[in-house]
Amino acid sequence: MSRRATLEAQRRDHGRRAVAVLPVHYPKPLLTAFDLLAVELWGPPGPPRGPDAGRLQAYVCAVVRNALAFLAAGGAELCDAVLFPHTCDAIQGLASLAPDLGGWSKPALRFLHPKGEPRPSARAFLRAELQALAAGLTEVSGKPYDPERLAWALGLHRRIDALRRQLLDERRRFPGSNVELYALLRRGEYLWPEDHLAELEQAVARLGAPRDGGLPLMITGYVPEPAGLLATLDQAGALIVADDYAAVGRRVP
Repeated sequence: MSRRATLEAQRRDHGRRAVAVLPVHYPKPLLTAFDLLAVELWGPPGPPRGPDAGRLQAYVCAVVRNALAFLAAGGAELCDAVLFPHTCDAIQGLASLAPDLGGWSKPALRFLHPKGEPRPSARAFLRAELQALAAGLTEVSGKPYDPERLAWALGLHRRIDALRRQLLDERRRFPGSNVELYALLRRGEYLWPEDHLAELEQAVARLGAPRDGGLPLMITGYVPEPAGLLATLDQAGALIVADDYAAVGRRVP
């Protein structure tokens, strides 16, 4: 099911609102606790396109330029808000530019990660950021903060992370191709977490004996795109045994 179809089904069948989320790390369990569907926006893929991509300097990363063009073109009109984590200066700047340049007219939420050592001041900063984000999510969702609901969401996402890590660590036992594995893992970017957990459980149940052969590769980068790259590796008989993708391996503890 596509992102758009997922958003439409979640709104129609469960009354869930959605939040478009820029990369990379953000407190996803908090969104789940507010019954908000997180739909991640990684670009989208391809070179910068559309008139709004040209509003930013050419040296700004393609992810940010495409995100602005995508928002301005109405690509995320089914979402009720957008969340800008402070992943980098470019995304932080986009949090101001998107509303100012006409790329987004709905609520724009922000989340700043604490930097440096885990000092008491960093913990206090993080708590304040989470409280501020929770207040914004309350307005978007129309639902109050519920500590018990958050505890449930944290447990749910821990199970998801554990299964994703198992699939990454035991990918020689996965019966499908590189394309199939990464398509499965990346569906977590937009599926409702309970639905994604069910998919992951089914995939783990399919793990078999380790496969022999295949050129083992480690691959690194921001996001597994273009998708044709993974298909080319499959055709060449290569097996991705480790990755440092910001969208996949680097996000799983």
